[in-house]
Amino acid sequence: MKFNLKFGILIFVLLCNLTVAFAQQLNTPKEFQDIMKYSPIEYFNEVGNQSPTYEVLKTAPFSASISTINGSKTLQKALKKGDKYYKKKKWNKALHCYQKVLGIDKSNIWILRRIGQLLLIKKEYKKAIEYLDKVLLVNPFDFYALELKADCQVGLKEYGVATRTIALAHLYNRNSFKLRTKLKMIALLDEYQYDDSWQFNFNYKIQKIGQDSIEIIAPNDIWKTYGNCKAVWQFDANYKKAKQNDFSSQLDLLEEKECLLNFLITYESIDVKYRNMVKPLAPKLIETIDNKLINAFIQYEIWAVQNPSLMHELTKEELDQIMMYIFTVRTSLVN
Repeated sequence: MKFNLKFGILIFVLLCNLTVAFAQQLNTPKEFQDIMKYSPIEYFNEVGNQSPTYEVLKTAPFSASISTINGSKTLQKALKKGDKYYKKKKWNKALHCYQKVLGIDKSNIWILRRIGQLLLIKKEYKKAIEYLDKVLLVNPFDFYALELKADCQVGLKEYGVATRTIALAHLYNRNSFKLRTKLKMIALLDEYQYDDSWQFNFNYKIQKIGQDSIEIIAPNDIWKTYGNCKAVWQFDANYKKAKQNDFSSQLDLLEEKECLLNFLITYESIDVKYRNMVKPLAPKLIETIDNKLINAFIQYEIWAVQNPSLMHELTKEELDQIMMYIFTVRTSLVN
């Protein structure tokens, strides 16, 4: 397999931000073939397409419900009336009832969010944001409150701020079609085009078919090499132990970087008809590496899709990098 200078640089960049010296090696497709060949585990490759589905969070995490407190009978009565008026779209009457509930249960997230929503409907945008900010102070990952806040900011014509707010809502519930659609719409108001024409589609499957037998199913050699890498990491305890000895931390990032490197090396060396099957994903990945945003790519395109709740554990630095990724690789300025 032929390597050029660009991919020598790629190996170097993929090792950046780890806690070890850059001289440590990432294995290539040929080396993974040898690892699999001499492993006590038997690996089988099969040709086939995969169409995985991923979780959409139905409710924001840590949402509060009505608690049993003093005056709860009055609270429940006001809440019931408020819900009745809300269903009938009698916004002013519903708002009056919900504010009565809030007078009894002053820190209830659900009520604060509902009042913010009603004030948005009434186009009282600044007042709505005050209530939604109280929700986000308790739970900054409340993607529904963030969505409502972004709508308020659009109402105030604060398109730049609104775009970042809705991007956060989308990140915290990565697989929501509704939030992705709204991100596209609000970004356009800020003269950005969010590109959702491609994704990291996980077109491989790894399954155990015997005591020491693993099957890797993929449609072509590009996804096969990625799947081979993932299978070795998942099932070869000796391989993972050796990596732990060399890399004391961030093994999850190392695993993804090594598998992505295998993906790109095969992409670079394979016939053009197979290269076209992973476009624009592969070129976008190369662009990501050129921009030194590989960690953000892994977190946004892979981990957030596999488990949206993981995005509720980001550090501020990680969050800033993902926002930079979204507005560098995933979006472009409208001409």
